[in-house]
Amino acid sequence: MTEAFALPVSRWFGARPSSPGRAALIEAADEIVAHGLWCVVEVCLDIASQRWERRLVIFRRDGAGVADAVADWVRLAPGQDVRLNGCHRHDLRLAAGEPTHLCYLAGVEELAA
Repeated sequence: MTEAFALPVSRWFGARPSSPGRAALIEAADEIVAHGLWCVVEVCLDIASQRWERRLVIFRRDGAGVADAVADWVRLAPGQDVRLNGCHRHDLRLAAGEPTHLCYLAGVEELAA
């Protein structure tokens, strides 16, 4: 798993575009794209069983654009944990063995990696 930061949405992608959470997400997105994959936003439906569901495929090739799309998603669903994963471009299946980036934990002030 890549290094993860989770910050409240107001601080996470707020007025500071150089925040550590945004920088880590851009780096993770760039890594996913570099492997020839699309970025996928997943939300946790059941914390105890770690059941995640894909909710958004981001058709961008730049980490900053992916970060903006993830930020928009978190603003729409702030009560859910969010992670970024990669999927194959030809069939949209999740890429096994690729790193997953934890973007946001609902209700958690800060998570140090």
